Amino acid sequence: MHGAFGSIVENRYDTAILTMIRSSPRREQLTEVDVSATFHQRLWVVCAISGALTIALGAFGAHSLSQYLSPAMLNAFHTGVTYQMWHTIALMALLGGWRAALPRVTLCCWIGGTVLFSGSLYALALSGVRPIAFLTPVGGTLLIIGWVALAVSGWRHASRR
Repeated sequence: MHGAFGSIVENRYDTAILTMIRSSPRREQLTEVDVSATFHQRLWVVCAISGALTIALGAFGAHSLSQYLSPAMLNAFHTGVTYQMWHTIALMALLGGWRAALPRVTLCCWIGGTVLFSGSLYALALSGVRPIAFLTPVGGTLLIIGWVALAVSGWRHASRR
């Protein structure tokens, strides 16, 4: 909002939000994602699509690509499938078992890391275009950061008890 009226409304809104946060018994969790039902449902859809793609891509690699790709490229493709599945399962476990607010950094890093890591390996294996491989370590780094963020979030949650 613009102008003096907008500033008054924003300041009152900010004050109301701060009051709610200060009075909330869960205020320490607000630095993480306080997941709405819709957001949670969308993440489950992402997991389901990723799981289905993993199975389809794994079958495609095992039954169709072996006659077209070198063993090294087939191995790269297989590595992408494996990492995608492990992180799909990890995301599902996080969504299903995490009792606190979901750690935002972990969610973003796992999803982005899986897309970059596995996606670049798929693209490299199928196209043979080597420059795309520079995305693989970026994706891998995001996956690692996601795991570290999960550990930090778990540590913080445990120390609040």
